[in-house]
Amino acid sequence: MTDLFVDFNLKSELEKLYKWKFTILGICLVSGALSALFTSPFFIQPLYKGHAAFIPPDLASLSTLDFGEFSYKGVLTGTEIDVDRTIHLITTPEIKDVMAEKFDLYHSYGLLPKGAKPEFTTKNLYYDMWDDRVQVKFTEYTTIQVNVLDEDPEKAARMANEIVKYADEYFELLSRRKVGLEEAKRTVTEMKARRDSVSLELTSLRTRFNIFHVDNLQDAVSQKLLKNVGPDFILNYDRLVSLEGYVLGMNAIINQLEREIFIREKNLRTYPTFTYVLSNATPNYQKVKPLRGVITITVVLSTMLVSCFVILAVTKKKNAVIPI
Repeated sequence: MTDLFVDFNLKSELEKLYKWKFTILGICLVSGALSALFTSPFFIQPLYKGHAAFIPPDLASLSTLDFGEFSYKGVLTGTEIDVDRTIHLITTPEIKDVMAEKFDLYHSYGLLPKGAKPEFTTKNLYYDMWDDRVQVKFTEYTTIQVNVLDEDPEKAARMANEIVKYADEYFELLSRRKVGLEEAKRTVTEMKARRDSVSLELTSLRTRFNIFHVDNLQDAVSQKLLKNVGPDFILNYDRLVSLEGYVLGMNAIINQLEREIFIREKNLRTYPTFTYVLSNATPNYQKVKPLRGVITITVVLSTMLVSCFVILAVTKKKNAVIPI
């Protein structure tokens, strides 16, 4: 088989391309225009990013918080193990379902009509879209970054902040700080009601026998008191002592709980959150997908290179010389 011999000369090749300059330019313009058209919002909805970053606390210390002392040192920042646990928390199907309901994501992702309940297959599609649009990653210094893509820049920012809030609510649940505060308040209310009920009976007996208290009396005073009162007082003496001891004990517990309530409320005011938020998400109106300019330039350059290659290949074939 006879091989074709083609003599390559850069100058001559460039001259050939120059002759086709208007054709190449036209093809590039057409491809660029089509690329810009098909990457426009008419065909591809742009996506915007909401970005938030935070450092989780030391999870082991949350369950050992002591509100019995006024001096509270706060909670240390988490280790890499705490970061891994937190990332697992905010990437579970549970948070995906919570966010879907809160932001109506099945509807906004185009999977279901508004208000319709998802089926198993639809849920899997939603989870795949969530994983494509929501990225949670660990960076240096035990920092967790949350990046959310959405067609609405304000919604993307709200979703990113909501994910951080979800993590903080989990930390609060571990510490039982707010739950303990409400439980302490409820207990104080119940104990005061019980104490006031007992105090009414105690006050009635004191008024009846015209005495202030009977506990811790000296023996001589007690003997004199017993001689000057009737048998009715003797019958109620143990009851009086029991009631006074009960009221004193209840007051001591109530004072201790009220002290704890004060410390918990002060702690909440000083440390309203366990999450060390480095940056809250704010609406960013610069779209991240699709990168229309990059795509258009890439298409134009690719078209120009392909056009030049085709033109050179065709002209070479026509001008090929078969050696004798």
